[in-house]
Amino acid sequence: TRSSAPGLLQIGLQMAKAGPDLAAAVFKDFPLPGLHNLQNAAVVTGLLHAYGYAPDRLLHALNRFVLPEGRLQRLEPFKGKAVSPERAGLSRPTVWVDFAHTADALEQVLRALRPLASASKGELIVVFGCGGDRDAAKRPLMAKAAYAGASQLVITSDNPRTEVPESIIDQILEGLEPKQRVHVLVEPDRRLAIAKAIDLAGPADHVLIAGKGHETYQEIQGVRLPFDDRQVALQFLESYRPLPSLETICQWLKADGLLVFEPSDESARGSGLSQPPADWLEPLGPICSDSRLPCRHGLFVAIKGETFDGHDFVATALEQGARAALVASAYRLPEGTRADQRHRLIKVRDVQQALTSLSGHWRRWWAGPLAAVLGSNGKTTVKEMTSLALLEAFGQGHVHATRGNLNNHIGLPMTLLGLRPRHRVAVVEIGMNHPNEIQELARAAAPTAVVITNAQREHQEFMQTVEACARENGAALDFIEPKGFAALPCDLDHEPIWASRLQARTDIQLIRFGLQGQPASTTAWTQRPLGRPNLELRASAGPGPSLAVSLVIERHEEATSFLAVETETLGPVRLPAIGEHYASNFAAAAGLALAMGAAPKSLQRGLARFAPVNGRGKVHQILPNAWLVDDSYNANPDSVLAAVKALAGLEGARLIVLGDMGEVGDQGPAFHQEVLQKASQAGIEEIWLLGEAMTSAGRRLGIGRSFADLPALSAALQDFFEKVPPGQPSLDLQAQAPALTAWVKGSRFMRLERLVNGLLSHYAKGLACSC
Repeated sequence: TRSSAPGLLQIGLQMAKAGPDLAAAVFKDFPLPGLHNLQNAAVVTGLLHAYGYAPDRLLHALNRFVLPEGRLQRLEPFKGKAVSPERAGLSRPTVWVDFAHTADALEQVLRALRPLASASKGELIVVFGCGGDRDAAKRPLMAKAAYAGASQLVITSDNPRTEVPESIIDQILEGLEPKQRVHVLVEPDRRLAIAKAIDLAGPADHVLIAGKGHETYQEIQGVRLPFDDRQVALQFLESYRPLPSLETICQWLKADGLLVFEPSDESARGSGLSQPPADWLEPLGPICSDSRLPCRHGLFVAIKGETFDGHDFVATALEQGARAALVASAYRLPEGTRADQRHRLIKVRDVQQALTSLSGHWRRWWAGPLAAVLGSNGKTTVKEMTSLALLEAFGQGHVHATRGNLNNHIGLPMTLLGLRPRHRVAVVEIGMNHPNEIQELARAAAPTAVVITNAQREHQEFMQTVEACARENGAALDFIEPKGFAALPCDLDHEPIWASRLQARTDIQLIRFGLQGQPASTTAWTQRPLGRPNLELRASAGPGPSLAVSLVIERHEEATSFLAVETETLGPVRLPAIGEHYASNFAAAAGLALAMGAAPKSLQRGLARFAPVNGRGKVHQILPNAWLVDDSYNANPDSVLAAVKALAGLEGARLIVLGDMGEVGDQGPAFHQEVLQKASQAGIEEIWLLGEAMTSAGRRLGIGRSFADLPALSAALQDFFEKVPPGQPSLDLQAQAPALTAWVKGSRFMRLERLVNGLLSHYAKGLACSC
């Protein structure tokens, strides 16, 4: 009755303060999680009853209440879609989207979801960021609230507006102690952050995506780009598949003869094959080899390198939440380690072999199309170009690629172990510097397609000849999956070597690429059913410092429909890069992307976004009338000659800094003299040298200006730049070249990136050129 309304109102207000027990007793059927929702319902009930509404009607109405879109909204995968019962019934994490964008709101929502995660015996993962051009003081407070309420944090961008996302994230991280950050994954790209959070989750876990809720855009630099947390998360949630368990990992290692068995129970349990811990059957978390990175519920691999031994960090990784560690058979945890951690060691005969073995099994478990990039030079550039084309075709978050140039016996396996069910396609680099390395790595990668960029004078200290390099990289052709693809360069000398490996593989489609007019073998492929490659790609580069690359694609009869392209010309596509070798790389990447399912339009749009990465030909403007080309990452004789040719083709004054070339063997003196002679003959006005080998070659030939050390070289370059005549600022490589272009090239051990970074820092105007 109305006379009792004040009492009910008082009860409602009391319930709003009294805690979950009283509220839950009254609203036992209330459908929304969280004390704050119960409190709100209690107050609403009391207030409305004061105006004459009966309690039973109020409770009945509240129990049918649905929160507005984006307010603690639980996502429902496949809603309204026709999918197979097997796919629809697969266990998945529970994903929530909420508008919480203050510390208090985030705290309330996490408090609401924690009991649900506990009830499912899972954990709570939160994705959040902070908006730009708004209250910066809340940023560290958001981190504190997230850390207090969730097991794992994924920090990303929100609506950065005019601010740099990474700067906002740095301010968020100020709210956490250094030791707390081991449970934090930073990913500025919000789409990838959502994908990685779902990757981290097991079927029993709950994931909260906070901050944007119902919003259908992300504001970046004044532009509202389409973005809906719900739609993005559903894409990745619907492709979710639980990762293999530690039991499966141990079965793989046992099948390959790598697991170690010892007579003690502790060793047996450590192997995971006798009385394993209860979580041995649960889906695994991330596989990592760096104890500083999040590895909660994952597998830590104790890799031993030249300057470190991962076994020194096993105890730390386990203490921080790794579910197990892959270790050498002789390893023992330090004295004083908790007893339960002793049962979390997977002991193997050889950690490196076990890592490669696991990566091969993991790649086959993933089972998607994978492209492998090999060759003497240009691997990273072709990989980056191919990735851009595939991203255009398949979308962000659905393409997996080698990070940087992690292509060796550690980098490739770790890249393969990063494959997730959401990835629809992958492109990886495979590198070598000794004979007989490619076979094991290519076997693990099991590529659908292989591209060999070229055969040149790489690692000659160990490989001795270019033919040996061609044969070594050609070993990957043996491991192409049935009905796969091989993309090979126009190369009169080495096409027969590669053709011989493919004579019996009539199921493989052949792609040949190169520059217009570049000679190619007319006899190497005569034993093939078609008598020639199935697809030919020829690139041509227009004049000027920026490459305007056009590509002629010719499909021969009997090529499969997977290469869905007729004879046509693409382009011109303008690349912010200098040198026709980029045009050849463009053709290689285009052929590989076509093989992996990209359409020609995706090629043109994706490759148009390419820019060289740091250390691999990236162009910087350091003065209005001076460019600096950062080609400092590595060098061999042929890559130096390509740089010399590219620089020589520019107008204006030209300066090249040449550091020593490594792994050149007995031919080192001749190689260093050769590149110096070519630079001099090309008319490059300034040839500056650093390193014993370059200095000695320059002294013998009377070519170049030598420097004793990096500081002296840096100071001289700064003095030289100060003498450059003034000009109009231009970051446009389509424009005429500036008064001075300086090119920095040397092998990795010379660390010439220090020179580049010092110059960019000194002038504080180092901006990458763009077309």
